[in-house]
Amino acid sequence: MDGDVTSRCWATLEHNTCLRTSLSAPVAPAGRDGRHDQAPPSPSGDGRLRRETQHLPAHAEPDGGPPGVSAREPHRLHDLLLLGPPGCGKSLQAALLAQKYGLVNIFFGDLLREKVAAKTAVGELIKPFFESGYPVRDSIALSVLKDRLSERDCLTNGWVLHGFPRDVDQADLFKHTGFEPNRVFFLNLPTEVALQRICQRATDPVSGERYHTIFKPPADEDVHQRLRRNPRDAPSLVEKKADIYNRQVTELEDYYEEAIFLNADQDPYTIFEHIENMSCSDLL
Repeated sequence: MDGDVTSRCWATLEHNTCLRTSLSAPVAPAGRDGRHDQAPPSPSGDGRLRRETQHLPAHAEPDGGPPGVSAREPHRLHDLLLLGPPGCGKSLQAALLAQKYGLVNIFFGDLLREKVAAKTAVGELIKPFFESGYPVRDSIALSVLKDRLSERDCLTNGWVLHGFPRDVDQADLFKHTGFEPNRVFFLNLPTEVALQRICQRATDPVSGERYHTIFKPPADEDVHQRLRRNPRDAPSLVEKKADIYNRQVTELEDYYEEAIFLNADQDPYTIFEHIENMSCSDLL
């Protein structure tokens, strides 16, 4: 699938309010060594290739939980961590996984915002960080995340987490909470593709319909004229976020040494099939 068609597919999916449950995209063929998807060169520009797709070893299933919570069924897909730069499709993949497998979809940024909106005690601690633009202190962030993962739905159904950790220090703190992911995926995407995906998004303030000015433009010129873009989608901010991620990603790759690396610049349902296959293969 060429780049334009792939990007158009992503634009349509991002603005679609209903996610398909059937998967029709073919899985990309394996390489000559039998493994899938060698990832693209590192965005750091050093020309090296990221490690090829690997499988994480199977982890033992939990043997119980808090009173009244039964252990998860053996061999069930659960507890996944999605990492990647802005625009790589972590949110879409998490939504697909949650829909098909009943996993709890945890976007860490939303989790923090919910605490602030609810005006909880921890939300009051988080609020000054949001107002100042500084990252939330790790100890507070871990407390919020640990509490969420300890809830009945996560313990029973499993979870898919994205938006955390952002660096090795957070990854190490996360490990010591006792909630290690069963699988870790890096969704690799060049910054120029991320800019194209994110910076051309726009919303019609009248209808609430979401568009992409390149891949899903409105047919009506009046609608086109009144489209509004989210200030957070400004190229300078997207580039800044991508740069922060790229500065941390090498250490995160080394930390999660058995992670699985996928090329995110392809049809999203192909990516989803890869995640499914690589999550379940060693559990069956």
